[in-house]
Amino acid sequence: VHGTVICCWSFPVVLSNWSTLSTMTHFDVMVPGMHKVFYLFSGYTLHDLGIVVAYMEGKADDYMYIFHHVLTIAIWWYLITLNSFFGLGVCMCCVEFTQPFLSLRWLLYEHKMQESLVYKLNALIIFLGWWVLRIFMLVGFMGT
Repeated sequence: VHGTVICCWSFPVVLSNWSTLSTMTHFDVMVPGMHKVFYLFSGYTLHDLGIVVAYMEGKADDYMYIFHHVLTIAIWWYLITLNSFFGLGVCMCCVEFTQPFLSLRWLLYEHKMQESLVYKLNALIIFLGWWVLRIFMLVGFMGT
């Protein structure tokens, strides 16, 4: 749910301000409304980290998941402290679009529904979302 909220909040900002995102250099001159998204994303990541720590079973993926969240929090707060790269940060919020579909994939897999139409359509949405939001948008942003 957190990822969906962040994406829904960020995506319109990215679309309407694409030409100015790469020139945003200070937190104070950021697109209106994005301050809250940055803080919400930080809280979302801390919340997920707390859940992982509370329910970890000592497996290797648990530690990798903790590393991923700690690194994300560190980089995110570094960008806020550094007062730079906010356009990239706004774009990164949009990658959360795929999270509900990844969760649905896991749920369908657990219920052994890999052959269902829903599973296949969901896989297509993940594939397209991954390419559009995680590859094309970031490459396009880096090119501006």
